[in-house]
Amino acid sequence: PRTATPRTATPRTATPRTEEKLPPRDSHAPGEAFRINHWDFNALGTIFEQQTGTRIFEEYQKRFAAPLQMQDYRLRDMHYYLDERHGDHPARAFRMSARDMARFGLLFLRQGKWKDKQILSPGWVADSTTSHLLDSDSMSDPQYAYGYHWWPIVAGPLKGLGMFSARGDGGHAIDVIPAADLVIVHRVDTYWGMSPSLREKEARVEDSERFALLDMILRARVASPKPAPKLVRAQERPKRNDLFKLDPDTLHRYARQYDFREFKLYVKRVGPGLVMGRPGSWEFTLLPLSKTKFLIEDVEVPVIFELDEEGNATRMTIEVADDEELSGRAVHPPLIEEPVAVLGILLAVLAGLFAFGASRAGKRFFKTVPLLVFAYFVPTTLSNTGIIPLESPIYDVIKKTFLPASLLLLTMSVDIPAIARLGKSVLILFLGATVTIVLGGPLAYLALGWMIPPEMGDQAWKGLAALSGSWIGGGANFVAIGESVGASDSMLGAIIVVDVALANIWMAVLLFFAGREKEMDAAMGADRTSLDELRVKIETFKKEVATFPTLKDLLVIFFIAIGGTAAASALAPQLPDVGDILSTFAWTVILVTALGVGISFTRLRRLDGAGAGTLGSVMLYLLVASIGAKAEFARILDAPALLLIAALWITFHAVVLLILRRVLKAPIFYMAVGSQANIGGAASAPVVAGAFHPALAPVGAIMGVAGYVLGTYAGLACAFLLKWVHEW
Repeated sequence: PRTATPRTATPRTATPRTEEKLPPRDSHAPGEAFRINHWDFNALGTIFEQQTGTRIFEEYQKRFAAPLQMQDYRLRDMHYYLDERHGDHPARAFRMSARDMARFGLLFLRQGKWKDKQILSPGWVADSTTSHLLDSDSMSDPQYAYGYHWWPIVAGPLKGLGMFSARGDGGHAIDVIPAADLVIVHRVDTYWGMSPSLREKEARVEDSERFALLDMILRARVASPKPAPKLVRAQERPKRNDLFKLDPDTLHRYARQYDFREFKLYVKRVGPGLVMGRPGSWEFTLLPLSKTKFLIEDVEVPVIFELDEEGNATRMTIEVADDEELSGRAVHPPLIEEPVAVLGILLAVLAGLFAFGASRAGKRFFKTVPLLVFAYFVPTTLSNTGIIPLESPIYDVIKKTFLPASLLLLTMSVDIPAIARLGKSVLILFLGATVTIVLGGPLAYLALGWMIPPEMGDQAWKGLAALSGSWIGGGANFVAIGESVGASDSMLGAIIVVDVALANIWMAVLLFFAGREKEMDAAMGADRTSLDELRVKIETFKKEVATFPTLKDLLVIFFIAIGGTAAASALAPQLPDVGDILSTFAWTVILVTALGVGISFTRLRRLDGAGAGTLGSVMLYLLVASIGAKAEFARILDAPALLLIAALWITFHAVVLLILRRVLKAPIFYMAVGSQANIGGAASAPVVAGAFHPALAPVGAIMGVAGYVLGTYAGLACAFLLKWVHEW
């Protein structure tokens, strides 16, 4: 059988279990120490494919698989693997059978010659299998040195045999021993790894254990090899005689995408059969036992399909263990898939919502149910009903480009001195709202974390960390924190539903407070004089900066947005990662936020009157719409524990703020806008502020933008606390 993606070129410098043992950056001078870095190989692979116009897999097939008469080499067994958090270039992973691996080892044992044809030059074979660097990787056996993708033995009991090895993940290896005229292929079960049970089965074999086995094999030799040994045909695995013959005309009924909680799989027709695969990863043939039951090739794990009355697959269940099943629902291809068309649909949705919001009926409607809710849920409805995709490249473009740009444009308009002049009560309530989010999440997780299903693992705290970004800043901070801590798309989808549900229930409560503002303030004896004075200041400021945008204004705004984003994106990779929190993307967000705050103290902040803030809002709403398009209504049922934790969290926030307002005798407006500036951000804080008085809407915008500033930093602090609770 083939090895399930040995991942001999995984795009990470170190695995999680070795990462903490990495030496500090710049702790060694060039040439003093060596550590394997697959990123270099991945980049070289990209260079090769760009320069030659062909994939490495096809070149390998032409240059090695065909001449070496490999029996099992199939292009569909090879795949690219890209982890965008750790690099821009994919690894190229080979899944090969043991006998094909042995052929490759024999080619090097024969000095690059196969039968009477010289495939590789003897000089290259010698150079690539010769020690060039000693391995200073703390997790590797000190008996190894390094050549060019080959690891020659330089110490230990196997030294002196001229041995060199090709080492794969988990213990896969091709060991070439010239002194014994021997090639040994060592295999390990590294299949799957997409569920706890299967990950536990992935038994890793260390080099020292394999060396002990090799030593026993060599010691078992009782005589010299025969000069002309008799070749014996290897025993072929007998073909299964219990396979069901599927009608070729029905194969399309199984071919679709299947959405599981933590991943997605697809089934497609290949020739007369079906193939199951994971996007960007492996593919396996499905062996039919009946119309509904199949076996996964090599793994021989059962797969059960549920069919509707017409025979179309509606669900796939993988029986990974006696007591564990993974189930995913079938998803039909969306009606509109072209990325530019999807972008057009999202823009049309937002334009339609705002056009309706400008009408008399729309104003009344959105006063009760905020427009932001529909910016989430209309795209969600479109994607869940199959009109647009749940996943699209355009969503990634919006996230990576528009997110930093929108943060920069929205932050550069913040008037920090104006916020300071509002009085200490509003600032205390605003910052108090932030503190209740930072502390409330970890406390709620500590109280109800036991309800989290074990299979959710560390994704629980990562999803809650993303929620803290949303509840302190807004949608942009939600994505920023989620990306920074490595929350999965499925977890973010579940959190989005929790976020929108609870945040808008709380927003409805705040709108209710707006309708009873005077009664609530009178009952408290709150001083409302500053609100009237502030109204006059805001109206004067808006008139002062309002201007018809010129071409120069628009070009400057776009330059700041795109140029600032590009500069931050270029500088961020130079800054060090900090655990699971501060990644390159997190540094990008932090840098553009800092740049925006710096600009807010210059005359450039007046560009808000020319449309800088409006353009930032367009980007933000487009980001919100793309997030909504990736959400699934059913996710809320997948994570009831997250819903309860978030409900306790926002309840803590509300109770503490109401108590703090009573202590300060502050107007309910201060408490409401301070809370919504955190929970809803700049997109909805003006709605709550405007519900008290239209002239006060800019106050909500200012505080909401301040929420963007705090959202990333305070969200990261909350993420650290959530991780601490998770590990405690």
